[in-house]
Amino acid sequence: MRAYTAGAESDAGAAPAAVPGQPCGVRRGESKVAYQGRSNGVDIARGIECPPCLCVSLLSMAQIFRRCEYVGVDARVQMGGRTALSRRALVIACLLLIAVPLQSRAEPLPQPRGEVILTITGDIEHRNTAEGAAFDRAMLEALGTQKLRTSSDWTDGIAEFEGVPARAVMAAVGAKGKTVIASALNDYKVEIPVSDFEKYPVLFALKMDGREMTVRDRGPIWIIYPRDDFPELRNERVNARWVWQLSGLTVE
Repeated sequence: MRAYTAGAESDAGAAPAAVPGQPCGVRRGESKVAYQGRSNGVDIARGIECPPCLCVSLLSMAQIFRRCEYVGVDARVQMGGRTALSRRALVIACLLLIAVPLQSRAEPLPQPRGEVILTITGDIEHRNTAEGAAFDRAMLEALGTQKLRTSSDWTDGIAEFEGVPARAVMAAVGAKGKTVIASALNDYKVEIPVSDFEKYPVLFALKMDGREMTVRDRGPIWIIYPRDDFPELRNERVNARWVWQLSGLTVE
């Protein structure tokens, strides 16, 4: 396995430090390095290139080692007391950024601290209760919120909804099934294909026109379809899936 030896800087002056969350600070004429290699004027991994979008300087050396060791690769090459990356280990580490994203080893869901407004059970991977996954409002909002403007059969004109993409909630619990049974506080239930969440930006709305929805006005969660953007969603079959007062989902 070929390794790259450490060498001194060829041009004068201190190298700019890489900024976390941004591509490596690489000078003109210099290769992009996969690890923030400059240390005390030395390029540890000089000459090893990586795609700009996969800049591994965003990861610590320990993270890279763990990923390479996961596939049985020795990523450590001792050179004069310094640790460097072999070319082979570096390539594998970059590939694993795509094939095994950090989110795939997601930590267990946190425990809700507020009132639980959504419970998900059934064929899911990630749980925080014996029955399934329980979410309070803060947990749902932490998944990332989006806005959707659309008309409906239950509002006057176009309303602006804000909430969590349904597909983000499915990803958070590691949903495996092809269907969800949506349940409302009034015991209304309907079957929804998971493909709806994958094909359309369906929203689990928490707000309407900037105000949090209460049980009185169809909250705390209302499933909203982007019917104005997709004409095929304007029918009674899909209207039945606009579950308001949503309280539970069962993945099957």
